[in-house]
Amino acid sequence: MKITVLGSDKALQKAASFARFSRSLESFDTIWEKMNLEHQADELLDRVLAEYGDDSVQQLASFHVVFEGISIFAAKEIERSRTLSFIEKSSRYVEMKDTDFYRSIEEDQNIKLLFEFYRKAYRKSINEDLSTNKASKAKALDLARGLLPLGTLTTVGAHGSAQAFENLVFRLLAAPYIELKQIGELLRVKLIDEAKPLFPNLTHEQRLAEYVANKAQWLNAFHYTTLEDDLDLSFFSNRGISYLKIDHLPNSPKRENRRYKVGRELEFMTVDIGLETSYATFRDLQRHRMGTIEWQQPNCNVWISDCEDNPSIDSIYEEASNQYFASSYPKDIYSTPMCASTYWRWHLNFRELIFVMELRSQPQGHPAYRRLMGELKQALEQRESYAYLLDTFLKHFDESADSSREQSFQNEEKKLHK
Repeated sequence: MKITVLGSDKALQKAASFARFSRSLESFDTIWEKMNLEHQADELLDRVLAEYGDDSVQQLASFHVVFEGISIFAAKEIERSRTLSFIEKSSRYVEMKDTDFYRSIEEDQNIKLLFEFYRKAYRKSINEDLSTNKASKAKALDLARGLLPLGTLTTVGAHGSAQAFENLVFRLLAAPYIELKQIGELLRVKLIDEAKPLFPNLTHEQRLAEYVANKAQWLNAFHYTTLEDDLDLSFFSNRGISYLKIDHLPNSPKRENRRYKVGRELEFMTVDIGLETSYATFRDLQRHRMGTIEWQQPNCNVWISDCEDNPSIDSIYEEASNQYFASSYPKDIYSTPMCASTYWRWHLNFRELIFVMELRSQPQGHPAYRRLMGELKQALEQRESYAYLLDTFLKHFDESADSSREQSFQNEEKKLHK
């Protein structure tokens, strides 16, 4: 495991200058010159953060942080942070090796079994395709990814404010998993090394302990649960309808493509969605953090292969599941495959819903979540008010066949070789 923190150039001076000009008659240029003198920025931040408790100053300095050699499971817990931006190593373009696991395959027979079937599914798909281009490789890796255990190592890049990273440290230290605690402690040390004046809460032992203890109570009560009946898998009542008169909605302006977003009027209307998908599909859609997402830990005893359209690969999943279920070797979160059933709840406003449905129905996307978007659209159309909104505003939902996805890969490849 390795964590690298890259502070923005003169992050402390920038944060201090912004904090100062909000209470000064001096020009910003004058303040900037002062804050670049030795210790001026440190002293101001000490006063503002430690003495005055004005934590908003932490929002004025940003950092890039790279988490290397962490598990897929840990990556999802890190990416829970709503105010950070993330990028993660793709399972679509990178073939995993037998050394890419939180625990070695010699230590865990279940991980070894899953990796062997992952490699088998990948090779089967490549052989069937009879081509070695980028499109066929991506398709093969997409089909095989469900057999990767959550203990597969990955790399995550994150960018955000000092405040967001401080909150991430609290949550990681409060988690009931050794790996997450280790990541949290290493991140804490790295942030202090990079910009100590911005993180007084991470250096004050008593305050840190109190924050972590409080966060742990919430996490243990609501997040780390596996009780399937805690989640009602249904569409819930529309909470925003009384604030939005459907018959007085403006006509939707012409949208040339999905990047032209609908207006904020639709944010007053919200929807709650209960879902059961593979962990892999959940992992794809969890990236939309503007909605509120809560999930249960995946159930390793129920698999969803996402390969219904490819019988030869689906049969490999079936063979793998039979051997996996028959194994008496202990199973835990790290030896759970990405095809494991996951219950999760999604609460989002209708503007975000339109954005997600249009984006995730595009042919470049994975067939599993493209199918899910189609099912979601059908379910929403059963309700009159939702059907009206979809008909009016959902203009760039793509219902083309999955074969168009391969064409999009080929078009992408042609662009790269121009």
